[in-house]
Amino acid sequence: MKYQIIQDDISFERAIAEDSVQTLIYNAETQNQNRQYLFERLSTDSVLRFSDTLFTSFYNEYENASIGALHDVKEELVRTRYYPTSSIALLQLTDSLIELTNDSLTRIDEICANNKWINHDSILSVILHRDSLLIQTRQYMILLQRVDGEGALALADIINSNIVPTELPEQNIQFMNDIYISYRQNGLSGISEKYTQISEVAHQCPYSGGEAVYQARSFVELFYDTVEYDDDAVCLQNGIFRQGNSVKKELTQTISIKPNPANDKVEISLMKDEEGICNIRISDLL
Repeated sequence: MKYQIIQDDISFERAIAEDSVQTLIYNAETQNQNRQYLFERLSTDSVLRFSDTLFTSFYNEYENASIGALHDVKEELVRTRYYPTSSIALLQLTDSLIELTNDSLTRIDEICANNKWINHDSILSVILHRDSLLIQTRQYMILLQRVDGEGALALADIINSNIVPTELPEQNIQFMNDIYISYRQNGLSGISEKYTQISEVAHQCPYSGGEAVYQARSFVELFYDTVEYDDDAVCLQNGIFRQGNSVKKELTQTISIKPNPANDKVEISLMKDEEGICNIRISDLL
């Protein structure tokens, strides 16, 4: 069948808030991942959050729970990677002024030659002083951002260490947050002793372990780039065990993503006959 993506359709989000989304296997883990998705969307979309008391109540319920805390950690980690929009604008303005000043330095001889009344040495001194101030200002802004990033990383570490996760996807996210923070602080040497644990998460079924499974695989690749994962076998095996061997239907590959990893374009193909709501999430390592 063909799935149509409708931006204004919030039936999936409503079903999550009503706790009515059920799956045959990994039900608890799937519900947890769905709640994480909805909380993140509501945190960034205040219009949707306050459009219905159902969404407002859902957000308030999980804001101070582990789901809300994990979201706070993610927000702090994002701060360590990106400049705020205001800082980018100031840096761009400073760079433009530095470029204009450097252009003036290259043309000072020409300007003074065409204007005999201009004192060459005085103008040169003024321009050099201005250029020095602009460069110092730029360096100071970068330093402030670095300090802010280090503070955000430390705050993320504190919040993350105090979370008490309730489901496997949350446990994995908390663990991978710790790995990411250690990697940012100390590089590969800071996480090498935890490679076995990272590998264990990487080899979990993504349906059960959540998006942190893919993050773990990215870190495994830093050590060994030839490791392969048989998700079909792992997910099928775990699913059958979870249902007490009551699941007889063989799981087949139902989604294809090409290329993966991708840069600016990706093709997603869904190969299923079932009708229903389809929700697709695309994210980076965080």
